[in-house]
This record gives sequence, structure tokens and C-alpha cells, in this order.
Amino acid sequence: MSVQLPKLKQIPNRQEGVTAFAGLNRNLRIRDNEFFDMRNMSSALLPVASTRQRRRKLRTLTDPNGLFAHEKLCWADGTAFYYNGVRKGTVTDCEKQFVRMGAYVLIFPDKAYYNTHTDEFGQLDASFSGSVTAELCRMDGTVYGEYTVSDSEPSDPQNGALWLDTSGDSDALRQYSQQSGVWVTIPTVYTRLRATGIGRAFAKHDGLTITGFTQQQLNGSHYLVDAAADSVIVVALIRQTETANVTLERRVPDMDFVIENDNRLWGCSSENHEIYASALGDPKNWNQYLGAASDSYAVTVGSTGRFTGAAAHMGFILFFKQDCLHQILGSKPSNFQLDTTNCRGVAEGSERSLVRVNETLYYHAADEVCAFNSSLPGGISTALGKRKFRNAIGGGVGSSYYLSLESETGEQELYVYDTKQMVWVREDSPAVRYFATIGETLYMLDASGGLWQMTGDGSEYADETAQDEPMVEWMLETGDIGYERQAAQYTGAIQLHAECEPGCPFYVEAQYEANGAWHPVYKHTPSPRRSLVIPIIPRRARLIRLRLKGSGAFKLYSLTMRIETGSDQYAAW
Repeated sequence: MSVQLPKLKQIPNRQEGVTAFAGLNRNLRIRDNEFFDMRNMSSALLPVASTRQRRRKLRTLTDPNGLFAHEKLCWADGTAFYYNGVRKGTVTDCEKQFVRMGAYVLIFPDKAYYNTHTDEFGQLDASFSGSVTAELCRMDGTVYGEYTVSDSEPSDPQNGALWLDTSGDSDALRQYSQQSGVWVTIPTVYTRLRATGIGRAFAKHDGLTITGFTQQQLNGSHYLVDAAADSVIVVALIRQTETANVTLERRVPDMDFVIENDNRLWGCSSENHEIYASALGDPKNWNQYLGAASDSYAVTVGSTGRFTGAAAHMGFILFFKQDCLHQILGSKPSNFQLDTTNCRGVAEGSERSLVRVNETLYYHAADEVCAFNSSLPGGISTALGKRKFRNAIGGGVGSSYYLSLESETGEQELYVYDTKQMVWVREDSPAVRYFATIGETLYMLDASGGLWQMTGDGSEYADETAQDEPMVEWMLETGDIGYERQAAQYTGAIQLHAECEPGCPFYVEAQYEANGAWHPVYKHTPSPRRSLVIPIIPRRARLIRLRLKGSGAFKLYSLTMRIETGSDQYAAW
């Protein structure tokens, strides 16, 4: 007699897998190919998740005050300015802002310059103080002879006699013509200022401010018609020769931020609510007004608040405040125009986040990271979640935007935005102070003075203390796995296809409930370099989160899951 056994239904299961990974996403719901958290990862091999390049510490500065890239790397260490690793000049011991203009490296707030072609280090501003004699002269500097100063014309003048007419609202110098019998006005009158060494710090067409004369025609703003070692010539009409203790100054305004565009320097002052431009091709002159296209320029802005950053981008001169953007349009002072747009500007304290990568300008605003092309900024940092950051510092190399952000607790976190693949990855938490890029090499100067090579192969600026970074410790954390499934379905098994550096331990941990404990589920230390297929049998749970961590080079090629269906009782959990 045969017994009929009940026929059991096979529990259905299926395979799900991720073979193309994306980057970081710190929101509550993320895609299966994204990671909720990571450390020391890179987007270079995406869709394969991989660790970043090991860095190299090139040298250590004693008192780091700035890092910049011209044709070579330059930095400020305490009171010393270095170019290509060689000390070139002395600066004040404070944080620097560097600007590139042709062969010049310009250093602010010192208002100093270094000419990379002539190896000259000097000051943009200049002054002279001392006893100065002022006397009327011709354009070539030849001093006029005797002349009469009166409000009525001299009687019985000789041909060529000079009369300084004081009868009108303004004085006029006239010369008698015997042929026509009239006094002819000399249209432009010059004054020579004479003193030993007065012109050595100045040049022709410099815009100066003069103080100290009793004749007010000589005080105020002037431009130099000519300059020699012991004399300078200005346009001015004085009544008599005068000797006085005088100060001549070529001033560079105090500016919060300085940039270069179209062979001019541009700067802004929050204190004065003004934007300035230097003379064309001349970073030393900010008060040169000759009525030419090469003149200096200044304009007052009406917006409130402090300037928070400045940049030159795609022909635009941009000055940011936290809630607006000022643009200077035009090609010369006669058609320069100030345009104001109310939009997300640069967050206060994040002025060094302004970086151009390819054709887009990136910066940190008050609530997110923005990308600016040529019209309005747009946010790109939704993947970083709802956390608030401040004091951002940016760098760029290739198509990558490096951004160090300070959290509300004061810890710095380094993120990289891949502008081609539009994904974020997180590296680690170095105390970044400055970034600089030459070619394909990105350099970083940290708060303790360490000069690091972040990318590239060269070690041009390494000294005898240079050393490679220790083995990189990395981590990847998935989002909650299981949100998209039916209630009775769970993850029965997981396979990871990965490659690890030989001799470097590799761990996998699992979390089975939100904010629960992490449980070790796998540990391995590979000996040869080969790809690994890692089997994991997790505890039955509605949601699972995985954390992969280790050290050394690592690549994750795929993550495959077997999805099984449980009983109704499991579904009720």
C-alpha cells in the first residue's frame, strides 16, 4: 500500500544584482548602486567602486600662509615668499591671497609682486616723503622764466612775456604775442616737482596722491606726465614756486578679494562698498584717469552685506555676496556696467571654494554647493544630504572638483565631485588650508604645514623629509537593502565580486535594523592579487545594511543578492 505525500510548493526566489556603482548619497532613500557613506574612495574607475590614489607628503612648512600655482608652485611660509621652492622675498606673517597676471604673482594684502621672468620682487604701491620744490614748467620739464601774477594784464609787455591771470574763477597762464597784439592762453600748464630721488619709485603715467603743499592745486590726485630720478612732472598751475615737506603716494586700495580678468586686476571693498579695477596691464595703478580705454575704474555698489568672494569666469567679472551676485559687463571704463542678480551667492567664509573646472564655476553657498555657467547658479549637492557645512575650500584637477567642508562639529571632510559622471565620493578628513593645481597634479597644504601631492606622479617639490602616505584605510556602507521588496521577501544570500591588495585585511559587517549594532560576517586577507567572490549568508531580516572596510587598494565589481520569500508570519514582522 503506497502513501500519498503532500506536494510542497517550491519557495520562489530570484537574483538581484548591481554591476555598475555610482557614488555617495546620504539621503534616507537611495538607489541600490549608491552608498550611504564611504571613506577614501574614488570615482576614477566608475562603474567599478575603487579606492583613491595614495598621497605623498613632499615637505613641511613652518607657518603655512598660502599656496598658489603659477608656472611653478609658490607659497608663503611665515614671512617668506617662495617660488619653485626658492625664497624670493619677505612678506607679512598673515594669510595670503595670490593672483596671477602674466608673468606676475601678486600677493595680497601685502600689495607685493614677484615677476617670474625678471626674478624681481617688489611693492605695487610706492611713496616718497621729503622737501620738494614745485615750479611751473613746460611739458619737457623746462622751467618757465619770470612771469607776472596779477588780475590785470601787464602794461608794455614784450613778445613772449608770461602773465598768470588771476581775475577769473580759475587762473590761466597767458603769453603775449607781439604780432597779433593779444595775450594767448597756454591750454595745458605743467609743474615740475624736484627733490633728490623723488621719481625713482614712480613711472610715467602713474596716478599719485599728493599732500603737503600750501597751494591746493598741487594736492590731491594727479598723474605723472613724466618721471626722472630727481623730478616728476604733473599737470597743475601754481601761482609761485613753493618748497614744502610733501608726500607723494601711488596707492593700491585695501581690498577683500582680488582677481584678474583681461589683463586687469579687479578687487572689492566691503568697508567702502566699492569695486575697483587697475589700469590695463598695470597692476600698480588704480588711480590712473587719462580719458583712455586703459584707465583705472571704480564703482560703488548699493547692496548690503559683505563681499564673500570673487571670480573671473567665461569673460564675466563676478563679485559675490551671500545672497546676490554683482557682474561687471563691458570692455573698457567708458562702457563698464554693473549688473546685480539676486541669487545664491558664496557663503561667508567659503571664498576659497570658488573653483573653475572645465567650463563651469563651482562654489559653496549657504545651503548647498552650486554650479555656475553663465546665467544663474544651480545646486549640485543633494546627494550630500541635509547636513549643514561651512568654511569650504575647493580645488580642481581634470574633471574633478575637490571640496573640503567643515561640519557643524568643526570636523573637516573632503569630498570630490566628478563633473563628468555627476557623482560625489568622499575621501577622508584632512585639515585642508589650500589647494593648487599644475597640470594633472593637485597639491594640498594642510593646517600643520604639510605640503601634499594629491594626484599625479611628480615629486618636484619634495625635500629630504618626503614620504608616501601609509596604507589607505577605506570604507563603503550601503543604504538599507530591502525597501523596494514585498513584505515577505528577504535577502537570503549575498555575493561580492571584489579585488583586494595582497596582505591587506578585508572585512564585511552587517546591520539588521535601523541604527542597530554592526555584526561581523566576513574577514579575509588575500595573499596573491586576484579577484574574490565573497559569499555572505546574512541573518533573516526585513532590511539589511552592509559595511565593507579594509586597507590598501580595493575594487568592488558587483554585488549580487538572492531574494527569497518567507511565510505570512515573517511578512507580519
